[in-house]
Amino acid sequence: MDEDLKRLGEAVAAARKAKGWSLRQFALHAELAESTVARVDSGRAGASPTAYEHMEQALGWQPGTIAAILNGSVSVVDGSSTPPGTDLGA
Repeated sequence: MDEDLKRLGEAVAAARKAKGWSLRQFALHAELAESTVARVDSGRAGASPTAYEHMEQALGWQPGTIAAILNGSVSVVDGSSTPPGTDLGA
């Protein structure tokens, strides 16, 4: 498994669970197919930039958070709206 996708999956799953959402509920909030969010949530596969935008919006993350997680500049997300160590507005 790709380490970047695994890190993203862990972050997305933690944020989803912090909101108390099932995969189905997350998919509904993100307006995406459940299979898409399941692949990302499990760390098995990535998604399109548009899908990532929908996920960020649903989770209350700042735009670019998923890119930051994938490139390793953010390694832990606790479910808050602004992941620790993220300075995306600079």
